Amino acid sequence: MKPYFNYTLVVMLSVMATLFFGQNVSAYNNLRHEPRVEFRTGISGYPFICNIVTDQLPFAKYDIDRDPMNRGDLLYGLYGDSRGDVMSGGNFHLAAGYRFKGWFTLSGYLMYNQMWQNVYEGTTGAAVDTKWSHVVAISPEVKFTFLNKRYVQMYGSLAAGLSFYKDDEAGFMDYEIYPHVQVVPFGISVGRRFFGFTELGCGTEFMGMRAGLGIRF
Repeated sequence: MKPYFNYTLVVMLSVMATLFFGQNVSAYNNLRHEPRVEFRTGISGYPFICNIVTDQLPFAKYDIDRDPMNRGDLLYGLYGDSRGDVMSGGNFHLAAGYRFKGWFTLSGYLMYNQMWQNVYEGTTGAAVDTKWSHVVAISPEVKFTFLNKRYVQMYGSLAAGLSFYKDDEAGFMDYEIYPHVQVVPFGISVGRRFFGFTELGCGTEFMGMRAGLGIRF
């Protein structure tokens, strides 16, 4: 009985080892042929960092600036310059990432937005100046994929970095640095090498949706 037991044990261990290493080699080959590097570009709406700077709600008008120098002058308050709506070209987003695991991707991205606002003369209502603002954000981003199919991925992500704000009005420059935090609780990409994506997020970059295109290889 003892030789039979040893022979059976050796056969069982050999089969288990073959299955184990076979699965590992197969998983390695599959992972090796999966796209690892990802580049994407997209656009989102009004940058929420402007709400921090201007103390305004998203998509809201600026308050009428009747006394920007706080001079308390009654006549200036009645006839001083006023400001119009804040206009934005949207957030342009450029990212590059590397997929370390099937569920984990580390990226770095750059975001840019330009905004402008007309200044109107108090008595005639004519546009006399334009206030320009620029926001640039640089941030690392971690992405967690919870559904990973061949042509469809669903994921969430978190980014934390810095936003650089520049304000230009009547030749005067103002520079500010703010923390940049963006949470994307849900995103979906469709495609394999070339893909499109849509994300729902909340943070200093955008409130709402971001969408774009990308490539993996």
